[in-house]
Amino acid sequence: MADQPHLFELVHRRRVELGLSLRQVEDRTINAGSGEPIVRKSWLDRLEKRAGVKAPSPLMLRALSRALELPLVKVQEAAGLEFFELEPRRSTDGEVRALVAHWEEMSTSERAELTRVLDQFAQRRRDRKK
Repeated sequence: MADQPHLFELVHRRRVELGLSLRQVEDRTINAGSGEPIVRKSWLDRLEKRAGVKAPSPLMLRALSRALELPLVKVQEAAGLEFFELEPRRSTDGEVRALVAHWEEMSTSERAELTRVLDQFAQRRRDRKK
């Protein structure tokens, strides 16, 4: 998945697409209970500028997903790539996904083998549902 964006790219691109300022994204993450934002404008600004931020919590990823109107899995995968160098991979049918470390270091045959494992797992899941 060479087109998989890092979180900084995904957030910036989607924010621009929606015509939102950093403040507006922050406002979209307000916690209804506390009235406080889950994701701060300053964190977003540093993320987009690649100025060094701590990895977001699962709560922050859910808030970003809602604020940017993106599927949670897309935000999670971008964060995995950005902060942990985990490359998202899917079975051929897209039913199973895995976050894989060291994908770029794998040979073509190793990548193919991993894809076969994901495909086999997806088939087993389908078989169990029957």
